[in-house]
Amino acid sequence: SGAPIVGAKVDVTLGGIVIRSLITDADGSVRIDGLKEGSYKAAASASGFATVVRDVERDSQPSQPIDIVLGVGGVNEVVTVTATRTQVTASDT
Repeated sequence: SGAPIVGAKVDVTLGGIVIRSLITDADGSVRIDGLKEGSYKAAASASGFATVVRDVERDSQPSQPIDIVLGVGGVNEVVTVTATRTQVTASDT
């Protein structure tokens, strides 16, 4: 629906290492301060939504907002069927 997601997790990584892990606020936003210049990845995830990863470039210019839109995640179900075998003999019938 495009509505902000409160409580989504946002992990910022550099070289595959998580350097910041944040939770979105009541506006569905996070502010990531103090990043040095470089190329980062931001992974946003929330229960019921597919995780989205975006490239983030940090340079000497003022920070700009980045919108990350999460799509509906797939439904995963596991059904376990257990069967037992009962031996029937001719005298049981």
